[in-house]
Amino acid sequence: MNHMVEKQMRSAILEIGSFWYSAWVDAGQPELKDLVKIDLEPEEKQMQENVEKKYRNGIPIGREL
Repeated sequence: MNHMVEKQMRSAILEIGSFWYSAWVDAGQPELKDLVKIDLEPEEKQMQENVEKKYRNGIPIGREL
């Protein structure tokens, strides 16, 4: 299908990001560092650390291009 699904997913990611950016701008560009921070569950924290470790080691995460 000549990567049609991938193209649609990339397009959707860009559109959603643009939507959120526009909403943030329309809201007056509030400072985001003052938001409430919620601690991760231990399982989520471990998963995040594993992904970060793979990224630092150059291991592909997800589907390769």
